[in-house]
Amino acid sequence: MDPDRLRIAPPAEVSLVAGRAVGAKPLHRRLWLADGTVLTYDVLSMNTGSRRLPTFAARPASDQPRVWSGHSTTDLIGLARVLGHEPTATVVVVGGTQRAHEIAGGLSARPNAPHITLLCPEEHNRRRDRAAYRRLAWRGVDIVTRVSVDALAAGAVHTRDGRRFAADHMVWAAPAVASPLAQALGLPATHQGLRVDRRLQSLRSPWVFGTGEIASLDGRRLLPGWDAERQVDVMLANLHGLYDRRSLRSYRVPERALPLDLGQGELVAGPLTRRLAARRLRVERSRWLGLWE
Repeated sequence: MDPDRLRIAPPAEVSLVAGRAVGAKPLHRRLWLADGTVLTYDVLSMNTGSRRLPTFAARPASDQPRVWSGHSTTDLIGLARVLGHEPTATVVVVGGTQRAHEIAGGLSARPNAPHITLLCPEEHNRRRDRAAYRRLAWRGVDIVTRVSVDALAAGAVHTRDGRRFAADHMVWAAPAVASPLAQALGLPATHQGLRVDRRLQSLRSPWVFGTGEIASLDGRRLLPGWDAERQVDVMLANLHGLYDRRSLRSYRVPERALPLDLGQGELVAGPLTRRLAARRLRVERSRWLGLWE
């Protein structure tokens, strides 16, 4: 952890260690850092999140498109602000996920909307995806399927089949990938994160907890990072329960996750019901785009 990145001062009894965790031995309750330091623990909480950007997009050159993560609320707010000063910008949204669809729709709802291209790695045939494509196309979004972005070029993104798409900004909204640390713990894990149960405990070690986009309940999807506040509440209650011998709480993944409203509140798909909107506002304290049918 880098102490300079903290937004608030931690309590006096909390010790900050600047370092990068690279592995752990849950049997002996030890955690290794990149500089060789070994930390011992009673309870380990994994909250490192996911890799929000691919390696080739982590540090773009000055003449390459500016890269934003579709998994970061901070990035999306920053993109919306920048586009307010660049009315003629070209934006490429990468990903075939619901998040990518919502981001493209939100950007297209902006006044003086930029030119938007949605690049999807595969052609989806689900009813929800087809409806999303129709609405996005009606809003003027160019949709290209069966294409995979693998590099950045000067003023463009490059795909594996050799095509180039002009871009001033690229929003990476492909499925999140868990931190490599999840595979280095020696605990049950898949490419989609550390396996945890509904108590957010590791399937093999009850003294290891996982929250956010490093953990997975079913081995196929990461826990939603935007719902981390509820996950932390469950984790803290269960941590106290381990010592107080109280019953442990369970976490239930919300059925729908909605990204920030990047436009004027117009819906891309489906009705925005008051009940679900109010619940989502309580979770994120922000405005949302809409619900999918």
